[in-house]
Amino acid sequence: MKKKIGLFLILISLGLKTHWAQSASPSTSSNTEEISFDELVKELNSKVNSQSRVNMNPESKDPFESLRIHLSLGFIQTVSLLQIEDRSTNRLEDGIQLGLGIDLFSPQWIAEGILKNYGRSTQNDSHLSLREFDLRLNYLQSTPQNKMKFRLSNGLGARYLRYTDKLSGASQFQTTPVYLLGAGLVIPVGNHFDLSVEVQGHLTLVHETIDRHGLSVITRFDNFF
Repeated sequence: MKKKIGLFLILISLGLKTHWAQSASPSTSSNTEEISFDELVKELNSKVNSQSRVNMNPESKDPFESLRIHLSLGFIQTVSLLQIEDRSTNRLEDGIQLGLGIDLFSPQWIAEGILKNYGRSTQNDSHLSLREFDLRLNYLQSTPQNKMKFRLSNGLGARYLRYTDKLSGASQFQTTPVYLLGAGLVIPVGNHFDLSVEVQGHLTLVHETIDRHGLSVITRFDNFF
């Protein structure tokens, strides 16, 4: 529609100029070169197209073309506080995590889902198995030299814990929602890989389970494409 309006305005402009020129110098009208209608249309189309190219931003592009997928593998060491009946105890757990993320229309903002598995551990007179699923929002900020990045993250998670007391034989399975907050240092390794170390804390959102707060140190490898 804009192209047609521009063509119409150019036709009116050329018509007015031609009328003014013929009125101002009638003696030279016989020497004016005739232009066919097809040639006039081609000339007007070329002017409209050239104007469209000038107005078009050369840097504009589809935002989906720059989206990246992120795959990550991490190794976790976490200390969790458990409230078992009337006593509190700290548990040290080792685990592994797998993550899948995607850019949120910017390389600085990343949405990520993470699966964590701590396996099964034995301490004193109890067995503990723990799994976790997290949804996080990450923010990456590069240094001026682009040699490293800083990552800030927050999100929500669900921790699935099974606790068994060997003496009494009692076993309980509990799901605890948690709030996540973390920060880390990221070192680029090549064009598509990052190595990072981050510290992440989790805060329980309910108090009906034995799982309380905790702190984790995570070493992770990221591949993005």
